[in-house]
Amino acid sequence: MLLLMRFAYKYRLYPNQAQGQFLENQLHEACELYNAALQERRDAWKVCRKSINYYDQAKQLKPMREEGLLGLANFSCCQDVLRRLDKTFQAFFARVRRGEKPGFPRFRSFRRYDSITFPSYGDGCRLLEDGKLRIQGAGLVKVKLHRPVEGEIKTVTIKRDVNHWYVCFSVQRDSVALPESSEEIGMDVGLDSFCRTFEWHGDRQSPIQARAGTPAPRPAPAFPSQARQPPPPQGRHTSGQGAP
Repeated sequence: MLLLMRFAYKYRLYPNQAQGQFLENQLHEACELYNAALQERRDAWKVCRKSINYYDQAKQLKPMREEGLLGLANFSCCQDVLRRLDKTFQAFFARVRRGEKPGFPRFRSFRRYDSITFPSYGDGCRLLEDGKLRIQGAGLVKVKLHRPVEGEIKTVTIKRDVNHWYVCFSVQRDSVALPESSEEIGMDVGLDSFCRTFEWHGDRQSPIQARAGTPAPRPAPAFPSQARQPPPPQGRHTSGQGAP
């Protein structure tokens, strides 16, 4: 029986200077939205003792977009930023319930906010037949397709890694069943060899592999210069008297 599995394909992007600057601006806008949503959650709990979830904040995206307060070109990317923050809070509350060190969610720096995700393939991002990636607001970006994308693309993530850009496709496809075989093998882990020591032969060092059931090798004697000598006895000193 074949199961549907998720696979990820990562490819190098080659945007031009204008496209690279646009992607940098998109990361900056996503980071600002993340920090603003985090600030709203903190203020709502600090002032009103009210907990805000993803749906409370997602309802504000459309009015904010109409007023020109959102700089992200794709609306679904804005929703994904809020989902990312919501997952961070869910992980925080899970650690609190388990009694672990909670680690309250922190604000993100632009230098550490390195990716934006298009959660619905075709909405703002699509791979064309000529091997180029169409990104909303950036146009056609060259992709180095070193292997074909197999499966149905679900999400697309644009990622910045130092000075390079990458695209990650999350695809869903059937698992590949291995061919049937009548051969049998046996695996013995930890019994054939469990210890490796070394023995000196003149001026070279050769390894000795200890096997199960063999006695452990005798420890080599310490060199005379490295042998530990017992400390010399010390006399007891009394107040006002020198050493004997």
